[in-house]
Amino acid sequence: MKVEYDKKRLEEAESLRKLTFFGIAVSSIATIVAIVVIPSLYNYTQHVRSTLETEIDFCRHRSSGLAQEYQRVSPIRKRQAGYDSAVVNTPTATGGINADAGSHCCSCKVFIYIFFFFK
Repeated sequence: MKVEYDKKRLEEAESLRKLTFFGIAVSSIATIVAIVVIPSLYNYTQHVRSTLETEIDFCRHRSSGLAQEYQRVSPIRKRQAGYDSAVVNTPTATGGINADAGSHCCSCKVFIYIFFFFK
């Protein structure tokens, strides 16, 4: 009986030895991966953040330039659209608009919008 008991203990010790070796190997690999991956992820997130900051700065510059351009063009658009004048576009009998009403293609002034903003 003692021989059988010793044999079972040796088999159990061998299986535990394999399990221990596997656990140490996995934890060592996980530690090495963490040592490599964490700085890499930090570097990547820093790169993405700096790229996004550059893009945001470009968008801010572009939108401020657009706002300044709109403020510069806004009084011109109002004069050309006839908002500041007393002349009102009136339709003629043929379906067009009065030639005295200005240089608009129609009374809705869609052409002016398309002309100035999609030029």
